[in-house]
Order: sequence, then C-alpha cells, then structure tokens
Amino acid sequence: MTWVVGTPTMCGYGFAISDIRVTLGDGTAVDCLPPISPVGRYLAAGFAGSVAIGFAMMSELRRLTSYNDDRIACDPDAVAAQWPACAQSVFASFPKEEQESQCHLMLVCAHPVAHNGNPAWPRACVMIFKSPEFRVECVPIHQLGSIGCGSSYEPCQAGVNRF
Repeated sequence: MTWVVGTPTMCGYGFAISDIRVTLGDGTAVDCLPPISPVGRYLAAGFAGSVAIGFAMMSELRRLTSYNDDRIACDPDAVAAQWPACAQSVFASFPKEEQESQCHLMLVCAHPVAHNGNPAWPRACVMIFKSPEFRVECVPIHQLGSIGCGSSYEPCQAGVNRF
C-alpha cells in the first residue's frame, strides 16, 4: 500500500515524497521499497500499485530517457505525449491477475529549456499516469497530486486538498 505525493513549484523544482511500505501477497507489510527514483536527467518517477509492473515501468522509462550525452535531457512535453502508449504496452504484457493491482505513476521533472519567466528557474512538472489508459494528468504549480492508496482514502485526500 503505497502513497506518493508531489507538487511542482514556480522556482524550477518539484517535490515528491512517499512511504516505503509494500504489502505482500500473504497480506504482511514490509518497509523496504524506494518507490521514487531517478529515471533520467532531471526526471524522477514514483509508482504505486503492482510492484512487478511498477519496476517494469521504471525500467522502460529509464531506457527511453537515457541519453549517451550528459548535456541532453528529456522534454517533459514529449514524455507526456509518448509515455501513455509505452505504458499501455508494458501494462498489457502482464497477466490479468497482476493488472488487477493496477499501476499508477508520478513523474517529477524540470524542463531542460522552458522556464517560468526567469531563465534561472526551469519550468517544473509533475505528471500522473494511471492504468489502464495512462492518460496524463498535470498537477498545477503549488498544488498537490497523489497516487496510491492514500489518494483514495478520504481523510488523506481531505488533507491533500487543504494544501
């Protein structure tokens, strides 16, 4: 049962935080999983739902956003446009039983070129993609977005909406 919360800021960076609890097939819970990790230059991702599908998604994101040249970073707008089809393909490659656990992804990134009026502050983005369609949901600046079990738990959602 993972919960990931994130927000982009006006100052060129985004925040994301999550718990590390994994619920195993037998119902026991273990604190062991780092669900947010870097996947590309200026791009981090977190996931909630199926651990197997989540790791496959992270691996595919790393593959698609890694460049041999350290001066190149991925364009968040291109990721938003191209990732849904890739994510659907990864998701569809898993058995229906695994898909029932769903997979939600949160990408936190800074645009390599675009800025918010001050070139020193890149445009920050937080994007959410949820199975099975993985349509992009962009979190507005200084608002919280969330994925995972906490995002549907009423008291947690009320706390997020107060921010």
